[in-house]
Amino acid sequence: MDATLPSWLTEPLWGQFAALLPERPTYAATPPLGCHRPRITDRIVFDKMLQLLRFGCSYRAIADTTCSATTIRNRRDEWTRLSVFAKLKQIALESYDRIVGLVLDQIAVDGSITKAPGGGEVAGRSPCYERRATVVDAFFDLADTIITVRSLVRQAWTTHGWDGRPNRRP
Repeated sequence: MDATLPSWLTEPLWGQFAALLPERPTYAATPPLGCHRPRITDRIVFDKMLQLLRFGCSYRAIADTTCSATTIRNRRDEWTRLSVFAKLKQIALESYDRIVGLVLDQIAVDGSITKAPGGGEVAGRSPCYERRATVVDAFFDLADTIITVRSLVRQAWTTHGWDGRPNRRP
């Protein structure tokens, strides 16, 4: 993966994300009859999802020889149906609450309203924007998880040491 996010952040995210995915048959990577292309690994697609979230570009711009835009969208939809992003966010929040503690009486909330002239459930006509609320929610869940895990790593950096620990406080 490129430098979308540092490995000290992506590795724990991927580890927990992978644990939430359903078991695949052993032949899933290589079809039994050899007549179909092998399934793109979940890790490659997960990394592509992180790139989409980080760069905010289209699926076609992120697609390359390792993974097509269609595969990214299909796997995103599969994971959304399984609520993997929502479950990952919940695990991150529960971990944060257990380790640091959530101070819910000191939260400030802000919002905005924008026009969506192109229609769709939640966005405009540009192909770089998602139109379905379930997909937007999935990306928000992934972003919330990244922010929460980064905060946990920052907290742990001051109190713990581990292999692969960043040299500077993240």
